[in-house]
Amino acid sequence: MKEPKYLSLARSHIGLKELTGSNDHPLILSAWVKLNAGWLYKEAWCGLGVGYCLDAFGYAIPKAFYRAKAWLDWGERLDEPCLGCVVIFDRKGGGHVGFPIAKDHAGRLRVLGANQKNQVSVEPFETKRVLGYRMPFGVPTRTPLPVVSNADAASENEA
Repeated sequence: MKEPKYLSLARSHIGLKELTGSNDHPLILSAWVKLNAGWLYKEAWCGLGVGYCLDAFGYAIPKAFYRAKAWLDWGERLDEPCLGCVVIFDRKGGGHVGFPIAKDHAGRLRVLGANQKNQVSVEPFETKRVLGYRMPFGVPTRTPLPVVSNADAASENEA
């Protein structure tokens, strides 16, 4: 199954961690600067991770990409997740955004995202938290998510 290049880029950063409780890893700092939001360098960075990967391959991103819920007004709306789409979640105090890469047998999404346990990782999420699915304009392929075995407990706090 061939995945979009921006998803492969995100995957290549799995394990990248914040430093000393803030997001001051050199790559994170340079991504804030590249996307003209260097003043946000101490903020939540899930939207930065998604925006950085999409921008690297020429896809437009929301002006307020750093606000997870801003992704709800971006791209093409989907009714179901597929490989390469962006998922937007609700959470206490805001939202969260990432790339769904699989479903598990319990029906949860496996999401590749930034600022998950203070790093880039793949975590399980309950679908009841989903606010929407969006696909970048210009990505014609709609590959269904693969089904994988159950994962750890679902994420409840992305900070």
